[in-house]
Amino acid sequence: MNRRRVLFGNEFGGGLGHALRMCRVAASLTADGFDCVIYVRRLAESGAHVVGRGFEARQAPTIDPPARDMWATPAQRLAAAGMDDPAIAARAGAAWDAVLDEVDPAFVVLDSAIHLQLAALDRVPAIRIGNGMTVPAPTRAPAVLDPDEIDPALDARILESLAAARRRRGLPPLAALDDLERGLVAAFAACLAPFDPFAHVRDPADRVHFATLPEPRPPPARPLVYAYLSGEEPEAGACLAGLAGSGIPAAVYLKMPEKLATRPGGHALTYLERLPEIGRIAEGVSAIVHHGSLGVSEAALAGGVPQIVPTEGHFEWAWNTAVLERLGAGRRTRGAVAFAEALRAAVDDDGWARECRGLAEALERPSVSESESKVRTAAARAAAGG
Repeated sequence: MNRRRVLFGNEFGGGLGHALRMCRVAASLTADGFDCVIYVRRLAESGAHVVGRGFEARQAPTIDPPARDMWATPAQRLAAAGMDDPAIAARAGAAWDAVLDEVDPAFVVLDSAIHLQLAALDRVPAIRIGNGMTVPAPTRAPAVLDPDEIDPALDARILESLAAARRRRGLPPLAALDDLERGLVAAFAACLAPFDPFAHVRDPADRVHFATLPEPRPPPARPLVYAYLSGEEPEAGACLAGLAGSGIPAAVYLKMPEKLATRPGGHALTYLERLPEIGRIAEGVSAIVHHGSLGVSEAALAGGVPQIVPTEGHFEWAWNTAVLERLGAGRRTRGAVAFAEALRAAVDDDGWARECRGLAEALERPSVSESESKVRTAAARAAAGG
């Protein structure tokens, strides 16, 4: 075992945001002499961003469970990762076992990587990072968003599936789903409190943030929209067409542009080749259009910029969008007319802009340096064997 080697792994989520979060954590650990290798969900999309930050990027095992937006209970979150399917659990476990054999890390850092967590259990310590939804707070209250969704039969199916995966490795079955947490040295929710479903029960010491957030600024003299979209979203083409047709200048960063048959052009749209730093996306813009990802939602909220979410997304993105709507910082739109109206409101409605700046000024901002210190302390414990 290499006591200075750390394996980072991500299996689920949009991909790029998880990769960048792992890079920020890896940068803190590198300062303490650790050698970090980062396994990303989508190497083609995220690999260059990881390598560009000085880390080795590798393709994580492909899981691809059936699409299920079930997140209300711990069991549903595991089932959404395919843990209730013995074939998926066995295949993913074998793949991660091979990675652990090759990398031989002192410990692993998990970012939405439940199959890696199972493979690491009883083998090497683990630190879990994620958002408030993927890192619930089970020690102070059941990690349940909707008690009516509790299904003992689903718990039993998952335990049976995990037992089969552990038998293959010569290990005893787990007595309860909570036993999955046994190998964790620490678990940190990297999110602002408004986006944390378990904020009312989470120990604030377990909430961290690794990205420098923008400060609120007055709106620009000339309107400008920043759009962060993915070509794999079904609504992406219509959103770009709506931006082009609005006549409002827009700077667009498009993930996976190859997924779009055509990209609308026009003098109003500028396609960015490089991803802007998250701490600067609110500078000089009137509004931010995005698909509901946590990183952009938080940065735009901190920067005091109105937000528009015109795409459908998975449960986590829908949660983030609902938070923005509740705060008054964002609007979910469906259809070209609603999107155009929201764009015009973001540019012309001084009241909405003032409200967003007020939210930003009142926002509690976690210390990045304190967050890094917490992770480095946990890493030292993990490297020493937990």
